Amino acid sequence: MMTSTQRIRTFINRRLRAACLALALASPAGAVAQAQSAYAFTTDSAPYADLTGATTVPLEFGDSIAAVDLGNEAFRFFGRSYTLTGGTPLQIGGNGFIQVNDDSVIAIIDAFFTPLIGRPNGSAISYLLDGPRGNRILKVQWRNGGLPQGLADDSVNMQIWLYQGSGAIEIRTGPGSVKGRSAYGTGGPWIGTFMAPLTFAYAIEKCWIAGDPAQPRYDTNRTLTFPRMQGRPPEGTIYRLAPRTASGVQAPTPPSARQGNILTPNPATRSVRVATTAGRMAEVRLLGIDGVPLQSARTAGGEATLDLTDVPAGVYLIATSDGLTRNVQKLVKR
Repeated sequence: MMTSTQRIRTFINRRLRAACLALALASPAGAVAQAQSAYAFTTDSAPYADLTGATTVPLEFGDSIAAVDLGNEAFRFFGRSYTLTGGTPLQIGGNGFIQVNDDSVIAIIDAFFTPLIGRPNGSAISYLLDGPRGNRILKVQWRNGGLPQGLADDSVNMQIWLYQGSGAIEIRTGPGSVKGRSAYGTGGPWIGTFMAPLTFAYAIEKCWIAGDPAQPRYDTNRTLTFPRMQGRPPEGTIYRLAPRTASGVQAPTPPSARQGNILTPNPATRSVRVATTAGRMAEVRLLGIDGVPLQSARTAGGEATLDLTDVPAGVYLIATSDGLTRNVQKLVKR
């Protein structure tokens, strides 16, 4: 029996990425502005080594997820601290990713997301907590993963390292050989990280690595478009994502500098006034928490009012788009 998180993940993996990419290609150029990201991206290289003394995860390669309890160890994702135990475990995916979520958002790191299969000898998924408490490095490894559409000897090896002290993320490529022309299906693997609400209605943050593995493009547009790599990064490649603040937590933005919506009142009862801080003409939409549009309006003088008289009590999303940026905020209707 699949959990709700697994069903959501399967949906996003198989359907949403391709659909959103098609929508992006059909959208007008410049419809979404490149956002300031939570992480700075750099590339590096170092000899790759298999993990020693790692714990094997009882998980097969493929479209499956295993929850790992790390015994109250806390790690940061996009400035949010998660204690990876009990109801908030680390989740490791058989197709080369990890994820963690609470009751509102999910953070996903794709090391080499693509359909994978185990090989008869030497395939394993494992993890290791290395270093002293408070300054640990969590290392997750996919060893000798096969590619179902590739040749019999096609294989990939990769690791994700999470740094407890700094909040940095590293995606490391190990030895492998991919000779089959259609090994990845259409395009190459997905590599990067993003955070979204559990509904996957929009991206809260996205730090995506795509294009030429030797000279990758860094995509921080907060859209649900996920371009692929055009091949496998060379052995020893390290893609590093370092938080832009020393603590790994984003500094609060002064109210005058925010580019979000101002909702008045919130919670609301009969109506809500939506003001865009940029002051440009914008489309305003009321969405269900599942992302389904319920109402729409246009701002006049940077403001619009939505009538909530017939809207049932609950939690909703207010999305604005002015042709350059898109912002989404939560609205509570009483």
